[in-house]
Amino acid sequence: MIIRGLKSPTADTNYGFLDQRIQTLYQTEKQIGNILEVFSVLAILVLCLGLFGLLGFSVRQKYKEISVRKILGASTPRILLLLSKEYIRLMIAALVFAVPIAFYFVKAWLREFPYTTIEFSTFIV
Repeated sequence: MIIRGLKSPTADTNYGFLDQRIQTLYQTEKQIGNILEVFSVLAILVLCLGLFGLLGFSVRQKYKEISVRKILGASTPRILLLLSKEYIRLMIAALVFAVPIAFYFVKAWLREFPYTTIEFSTFIV
């Protein structure tokens, strides 16, 4: 009579440490995290260069207006607000769209891991 589920005494048994097995389970997540980190840094670098170029273009176009305002006594913070007002609006609009989307994808990704949760307030902070 053969009982299923029992191994013969000559069968190989795999020995190993628990931390090594857990490490192999999370190895792909570490690789994905490293790749996302590199691309995030590149994206932020391109974003900063783009904003710097756009601001330089805006200053070049409003050069005479800035000069007249400075001669008439405008403060430096007021001129900076004049230049950056439209870009701040665009960045706030981008955040309004990006934060809920990022929250959805991070929450879906974290469902695969036990004992992990994330709150929306984390993204707001």
